[in-house]
Amino acid sequence: MDDDLLTDYDDGPPGEYLDASPARSAGGPGRGGKRHPRPSGGRVPPHNLDAEESLLGAMLLSRAAIDVASESVSPDDFYKPAHGHIYD
Repeated sequence: MDDDLLTDYDDGPPGEYLDASPARSAGGPGRGGKRHPRPSGGRVPPHNLDAEESLLGAMLLSRAAIDVASESVSPDDFYKPAHGHIYD
């Protein structure tokens, strides 16, 4: 299973912090990712930071990608707030 893809909810206790950097959570040095507070319900929604980065990269390379993405994606759809700001 790919460690970068969160497929199950995390049932850890509320109040802990989640590392938004998959490399850091896999034991790597990380990429300086922001740590997100765990939601009060203790569950983390599924997310894929690599997919978010790929979408933003495609939009930088292709005007057509911007048109396609703007039809179905909004800034609130991103897990990492910085990605939503870049998209916006």
